[in-house]
Amino acid sequence: MANKRNPSSRKVFISHSHSDRHFATDIQKLLARCGAQTFIDQDQIHPTQVLPDRIRDGISWCNRFLLFWSRNVVSSEWVRREYNMAYDLRKNIVPYVLDSTGLPDDLPVYVYVGPEDREHGDADLLGAIFWPGFRPPQDDGLFPGKWQATMDAFGAVQASYDLELRRNGQLEGEGGVLQSGIAGGLAHQLGMGGLLSMRLPVHGSWSYDRGAQLLTLVINASGFGQANQDTVYVRTTGRESGAIQGQDLAGRTWTLQRVSHPRGAVLSDGVYQLGPVDDDPYVTCEVCGASVKEVNINHHMMKVHS
Repeated sequence: MANKRNPSSRKVFISHSHSDRHFATDIQKLLARCGAQTFIDQDQIHPTQVLPDRIRDGISWCNRFLLFWSRNVVSSEWVRREYNMAYDLRKNIVPYVLDSTGLPDDLPVYVYVGPEDREHGDADLLGAIFWPGFRPPQDDGLFPGKWQATMDAFGAVQASYDLELRRNGQLEGEGGVLQSGIAGGLAHQLGMGGLLSMRLPVHGSWSYDRGAQLLTLVINASGFGQANQDTVYVRTTGRESGAIQGQDLAGRTWTLQRVSHPRGAVLSDGVYQLGPVDDDPYVTCEVCGASVKEVNINHHMMKVHS
């Protein structure tokens, strides 16, 4: 039982179309951060080739076969050979459907991961690869809390977001277009300035790669019959004072400013936040009776402050 609950016991072979490699490698990095061992082939192989030994060995080695299914895979004889071998070897096959393309009739599976799973912190994927209810390890508390984010699209459009990054890897909040920028000025000229005051709900997920010092935000927004997803990458240690900046896939600049830490968040080595900054930051220490905002873990053992 202990081995089943050990993330490193999960050996994942990732089968994908070369056209879906970017998404597949993103998921591979997520699974590796969660402790899984992964195999993903980086070479584009001609469909007429036989399965190389490294592919056969990888499928034999794995105990989870993650199949990324999309319109790019339907005509791939190569991927079909891979999942047929996994089926013959009685591997646990986990299909990840990237679009509306239906799974093949010769793939007898009962459940699959859908494209909306990214909006929910990859909960279905992680449950299928590890165990139900599995949650990815997050950083030591530096990032959960409330943030204000602004997006600048080269001076043409500017937007503002109020975000809450939750400990389970999800984010929630609201956002809207600012009245500054070229688009803001044009909207006022057209008598549509009132639209700029509207705030729309946003949701998504976040993760932090400590090794790469990379904070990734996936922000989904919808309104006026349209849906939009932005993936933002921020290089940060999480300990900088002031704002931090990054870019999304379109090259737009995002600036993030922390508004508050959750109660009990770790601010630095051994220092905990006792109360949110934007409410009443001071509480009474139950050990010494002092009115404090931060307490060092070595001072009071932090038993009453966590």
